[in-house]
Amino acid sequence: MKSSGRGWTKEEKKEEKKKEKKKKQFYEDYPLIKFIIYNINMIHSGLVYEKPFYYALIHVVVGFLAFHYTWVGIVFVMYQLVQLFLNKRFFVFEGKIKDGNSATHTAFKLGEFSIGMLIAFVISITITRKRYHYKIE
Repeated sequence: MKSSGRGWTKEEKKEEKKKEKKKKQFYEDYPLIKFIIYNINMIHSGLVYEKPFYYALIHVVVGFLAFHYTWVGIVFVMYQLVQLFLNKRFFVFEGKIKDGNSATHTAFKLGEFSIGMLIAFVISITITRKRYHYKIE
């Protein structure tokens, strides 16, 4: 929140510092999430296409859900393939349909989806091991 024409007010500076501190603490508490977000940002910072970060995050979340609900994964993959075959990209939050899609673009989206599934798998394994771990003597 930048005030019009005069720069930052003291309250805005204080609020911004608070947000940064909270964000830093979150990343220190969850290093895997920091690693994933950093890599997704690096991939999308001009290598393939520009898009808001929340689209990548949605693909990861859908992958996470697909690990538990198979139909979510089937719908997501079919949706991506339809976009590829029609050579269109649908931007749900912006309400736009744009021309131009490629196998590379679709592969990156499916890669983000796979990251979500991998996270769900690792969490599932971790929880299962803690719950059912017995000492063998």
